[in-house]
Amino acid sequence: MASILDASDSSEKKQLTGASFRHRRGEEGGEGALTGMIRVEKVLGRSVATTVYARYPLKYLLPSKVASSRVDCVWIYAISYGGGILSNDAISQAVEVGGDGCSVVITTQSSTKIYKPRMPGDMAQQFLRARVAENGFLALLPHPITCFRASRYVQLQEFVLALDASLLLVDWFTSGRIDSGETWDFELYRSTNHVFLEEEAEAEEAQEEESPENPKAGSEAQESEGQGSGGGSVASVVTLDSAGGSGRSKSQLQPGHSSSRSRSCRPLLLDCVHLENGVGLSIAERMAGFHVMAMVVLYGPRLQELRKNMESKVEEMTKQAFNRRISSAFTASLKKEKEKNHRHHHHHHNNNPAAAATESSLPTAATSDGDHGSHGDGVSSNCASQLPLIFASCSPIGVSDEGLVVRIIARSTETVYDFLTEQLATVVSLIGACPYSSSR
Repeated sequence: MASILDASDSSEKKQLTGASFRHRRGEEGGEGALTGMIRVEKVLGRSVATTVYARYPLKYLLPSKVASSRVDCVWIYAISYGGGILSNDAISQAVEVGGDGCSVVITTQSSTKIYKPRMPGDMAQQFLRARVAENGFLALLPHPITCFRASRYVQLQEFVLALDASLLLVDWFTSGRIDSGETWDFELYRSTNHVFLEEEAEAEEAQEEESPENPKAGSEAQESEGQGSGGGSVASVVTLDSAGGSGRSKSQLQPGHSSSRSRSCRPLLLDCVHLENGVGLSIAERMAGFHVMAMVVLYGPRLQELRKNMESKVEEMTKQAFNRRISSAFTASLKKEKEKNHRHHHHHHNNNPAAAATESSLPTAATSDGDHGSHGDGVSSNCASQLPLIFASCSPIGVSDEGLVVRIIARSTETVYDFLTEQLATVVSLIGACPYSSSR
């Protein structure tokens, strides 16, 4: 099985501590050493963490009593010293989940704090690259990111899924320390998530790479892909063809020696959330009273029940959010605004019929007078007070819609915790517990 962790050196410990981690081009931070490595494999029929390595500012905890012994799943808590990430710190992780039904949950103990920079322009960064082998299952279920005032944070996560692999990803963040008067006061937040599906390259491509006429092709490609600044070689996970083309790119996931099979990957999900203050409207103005944004990505055969349940739940939430009562209140509010505007312009319309005929008949949705003051989002206060605490939408992904992306925006963290706890009850039989149930 191709690996992003296998070491060519005879001493695995030496390779782990000296391994290099090449960041994607275009991301801040350049190149840096890995701060964490995890490999989960089947040992005597059970999922076991066979490789666990971490160095400052990261450490891993592997409790043995989170899940029932009847559930075959490894739980790993990723913890940073002080419960957060300092400015100018970069955490880089490589994760590999083996096949044959291996399962792993990676979570955090609480929200990850992004501290304010010590120097202007300092930035906290996290990078994670993971490969899930055939029939493997990775659940990345952290608590939310909380950015302090003036902080800058960039995150990149890349996943490569083999045939019949399953992935459950929760990526979310809050507006900040509301109790301290900080609401969307950070300078920059950017989270990028890329998911790729691994597939075999064309047979003739593999034969060409290994042909006697071109014996160095495979090794040269491996060398150019896997070299880093620290002397070791951990191959970079798939990057897309910069020219677009077919949307596929070759991936050599096994460092140190050429793989016996050539692989290519096609993108399943390319997503980026970018929020930056100082560009146009402030983030707080754009969020209009909402304090949490979340994304849930699920894909693979082991999550089909969850996909169906979550899709039904989002549809139900959408109907409730725009039920007749709220729609009637919203319509009444707009009608009243229209009548006020009509009275205000009545004299003008009577004296200028041509202008009245061309005047737009669409009502305005906000005013600063009376009980219909604006909330900064174009909706009057009467209507805004009746809006639900949480909105959600979903989109299928995959050739046969075997995956789902759910996007959530909410007014409180507790509301999102409740939603996740309710929905992830479906997969407790797979992972043994829900990391969010004790946070409500």
